[in-house]
Amino acid sequence: MKKCEKRNFVKKRISIIKILAVLTASCAMLLTGCAKSTEELRADMTKVETDISTVSVSSDVKLVGLGEASHGASQYQQMKKEVFQALVEHNGCRTFVIEGDFGGALKVDAYINGEPGQVKDVVREIQFGIYRTEEMVDLVEWMKKYNQSAQEGQKLHFYGMDMQRVDNSKEYLFRVLDAFPSLFQEYITEISKITNDNRFSLSKGELQNINSTLIELIEQMDIHENDIVSVYDKKQFDFAKECANAMHDY
Repeated sequence: MKKCEKRNFVKKRISIIKILAVLTASCAMLLTGCAKSTEELRADMTKVETDISTVSVSSDVKLVGLGEASHGASQYQQMKKEVFQALVEHNGCRTFVIEGDFGGALKVDAYINGEPGQVKDVVREIQFGIYRTEEMVDLVEWMKKYNQSAQEGQKLHFYGMDMQRVDNSKEYLFRVLDAFPSLFQEYITEISKITNDNRFSLSKGELQNINSTLIELIEQMDIHENDIVSVYDKKQFDFAKECANAMHDY
């Protein structure tokens, strides 16, 4: 090897060694820094931990929303119950609303307010598999127990805000309308054609007819509101009408 080539080779080798040395030192510093940061983070975690039973909101807050990063995680389901319990105690919260079947949730509400039934069967009426959990059973049972000693006007309620199913809403609606066969029988006959099982297989024309019937029914319910309320009450009338609206929105 010529002297100049040998000299260049040595220089390159020295340069590579220097670069490796710098990289090694940098990595060591980074790792040391990460370890230090991790230790500090662990030490500071106690500062951000919260006892959920102490949670409260400002007195001017009317609605509290709870989200979840994943369906099916038991911790989120447990947290819903604990947060709701805290808001009931500290803020007088009385209503729990879930993304579940509107008509089915009315069955849950009836159960926690005294109607007989098996809690797991009642929870199943919410119609979403992600709620068929021990955590949801515990929440519903706690609400039922709370209401047993709560004064009138202070009882808890459980409502749904979804309209992907129709059977439970239809059942509630028809139970109210059955008291007035001469007024509503033709509407009931047409609306009966849609069920949870066939709602995706009905033709576009069939669905349009059912929707048109629901619009007419809602108008007739408004016209005959006093008659319906005289047999039931305003709350049941409102729920029955909302069942019709939920079916139409679907």
